[in-house]
Amino acid sequence: MGYNKRESSPVAKATKARITGLKSIKPAPQLSEGLAPTDGDKLLADHATATEAYNAILLQADDALNALKTHEKKMTDWNKRTLAGVGSIYGDDSSQYELAGGTRRSERKKPAPRAKKVG
Repeated sequence: MGYNKRESSPVAKATKARITGLKSIKPAPQLSEGLAPTDGDKLLADHATATEAYNAILLQADDALNALKTHEKKMTDWNKRTLAGVGSIYGDDSSQYELAGGTRRSERKKPAPRAKKVG
């Protein structure tokens, strides 16, 4: 399962609506420096660029996670096959089987008896 990609946030949507509204006011209001509709357009463009960069990083992370999961599956398979190979040569109750990381058959816990259901 991959990371959720970001879409335009509510703030960006509201900013876009505000810029459109400001542009429709005639005559254009004289606001403080940095508050002109063109400044808002630049902020929106910067936001879009940052969102694209963020989503690109998430895609790389997804790819890296998929590669990691593939390696983990290979390692799990290798571990099982190696232990089975040692068990087939020396037996699953041998010291060699235990040295390879297995639990000797004679040292495994026996399952506890199940209690009978009443009723």
